[in-house]
Amino acid sequence: MEKSDKIPEIATELRDYQEYGYRWMKYIYDNELGGCLADDMGLGKTVQAIAVISEIHSKKKKNPTLVVLPKSLVFNWESEVAKLNPNLKFYTYYGPERNVKNIKGKDLVITTYGTVRNDIEILNKIKYESIFLDEAQSIKNVNSMIFKNITTLDAKTRFALSGTPVENNLFEVYAIFKFLNPDMFGTAAEFSKDYAIPIQKEENKSAEEELRRKIYPFILKRKKKDVLQSLPDKIEKVMFV
Repeated sequence: MEKSDKIPEIATELRDYQEYGYRWMKYIYDNELGGCLADDMGLGKTVQAIAVISEIHSKKKKNPTLVVLPKSLVFNWESEVAKLNPNLKFYTYYGPERNVKNIKGKDLVITTYGTVRNDIEILNKIKYESIFLDEAQSIKNVNSMIFKNITTLDAKTRFALSGTPVENNLFEVYAIFKFLNPDMFGTAAEFSKDYAIPIQKEENKSAEEELRRKIYPFILKRKKKDVLQSLPDKIEKVMFV
């Protein structure tokens, strides 16, 4: 991660930890890998992602970047992209009026998990520069249709954004990393034999340490307590409803 790399021009100043997150994701992209940004909620995962997307498309690419998210976040992403980098040409492929022809010439395509599930045959015909999954725990069930569809999309690099990449069991790690770096763990049965059963049922510390070492380079997580010095003063607002 070259400290001398220039931060792309977006309409905000990145805090120190956000700048590090940007450089980390840029390194992942440059090496055509996959990475999970797992910062706590409120630390600006969207801002860091938009900074990386801005850099990726600062030199015109033939292929767009795809952002997949829950439908509740569509407006937030639209407004953040428009505010932080108006030069990014984006299209929201969502809703009854969606038209795949409108993707042509765009830097960024915003869509939802439900739309990917329904329109996979259409979206599969497009090659993407990069894919970002926001709230990536949405694909945690390896038997779900959305997991199977997401992992068939064709992209140079892949990123997951999630404050809670693991909520219940280790197969959630497998699901996210099967998307990020498909060849890392082999099949679900192999992951179960090598890691899930030894760690969760046998409390095998050696297997746990091996898994930690494997995923460590590809996951970046900062907690609020770790970056308090970089955060602005707390603002309290009372609203009567």
